[in-house]
Amino acid sequence: MIYHLAQLKNRLEIKKMSRLQTARRDYEYEARNRLYQECEPILFQFSELYESALRRIYAIDKDILSWKSFTLSRHRFSLVYTFLTFAK
Repeated sequence: MIYHLAQLKNRLEIKKMSRLQTARRDYEYEARNRLYQECEPILFQFSELYESALRRIYAIDKDILSWKSFTLSRHRFSLVYTFLTFAK
C-alpha cells in the first residue's frame, strides 16, 4: 500500500514537472515570436544602413590614402547628413 502511494506520488510529480516544462516552453515560444515580429523590421533597417555606412567608410578611407583629393565633397556632406538624421 505504501509502495503504491509512493508510485502515485512520483507519477503526479512527473506530470506536474511535465506540465511546467510545457508551459515554460510555450511561454518562451510566444515571447520569441513576439520579439521577432517587433524587432525584425528594425534589424533589417539596421542591416541596410550598415551596408551603406560601410561603403561610405571605405570611400573615405580611399580618399584619405590619396590626401591630395581629400576635400569636402558632396559625398561627405551626404554622409554627415545621413548620420545626423539617423541620430534623431
